[in-house]
Amino acid sequence: MEHHHLRRGAAARVRPSEPVESYRCEWKAAIEDPDKLRLFRPFVNTQETDPSLVYIGQRGQHRPATWEEKQLRVAGGVRP
Repeated sequence: MEHHHLRRGAAARVRPSEPVESYRCEWKAAIEDPDKLRLFRPFVNTQETDPSLVYIGQRGQHRPATWEEKQLRVAGGVRP
């Protein structure tokens, strides 16, 4: 009687680092590829932007504006 389950386990241990070596970040690849990057925009069928998407610079990064920050920007033309 053969124990097939034992052979499968041995095969898995032969190259345990293979998934690590072949890892590829899909988001990084999309940002680095201009064709894929064009797909990430508010509206697919126009170049217009979405005025409801407001981002604030903070610690060298962009974050979504809070409701209050959006209201300040719309009411007084002030950009936080």
